[in-house]
Amino acid sequence: TEMEDFKKAAMYIITSEKLLNNLKDSGNLLQFFYHYKAEFYYAVGEYEKAHEYAQKSVDMCITWGITENYEAHFVKLLSEIQQSGKLDYERDSAFLNRVFMENLYKLGRIACVKLAEIYISKDMKEQGIELLNRGLNYVSKIDTDMLRLRYEYVGALAKKGAERLDSLTKQVGFIEITENNEIGWKI
Repeated sequence: TEMEDFKKAAMYIITSEKLLNNLKDSGNLLQFFYHYKAEFYYAVGEYEKAHEYAQKSVDMCITWGITENYEAHFVKLLSEIQQSGKLDYERDSAFLNRVFMENLYKLGRIACVKLAEIYISKDMKEQGIELLNRGLNYVSKIDTDMLRLRYEYVGALAKKGAERLDSLTKQVGFIEITENNEIGWKI
């Protein structure tokens, strides 16, 4: 089950942290560890901890003078949104501009669809659709079954009434094929 997977992940995090702390030179492994720890906390709804570890990852990049970890920046951004409940389209667009300028197309597409879902859920449908369309502009760069499923799901959320219900009902079949529990639960 999903809960058992989260318990296993929590145990792996503890074990990994002990191993990393015992290394004399963990290099930038610690930066990636903090990023993945932030991802875990975000997934289980611990947004304050997610923000803390994402910030640690970002800070390590700055301190060590290594390439920015945009994935950690994104977890930090999502955590801030979840904690404050506030959306800032200009800030989010600026983040996406940086991601796409770095040719991080997969992250950019994921960020667009996740942000679009949040905007649509907060009754900011116009901005949500703009974010969806922005991500769809990069389909030629990266496209997967999971990305298509996410985009179709969020696109369905942007619809109203019977059209929305029909679109979401169609998603159920795709979810079973791709075994995506997250979207299945949302529907």
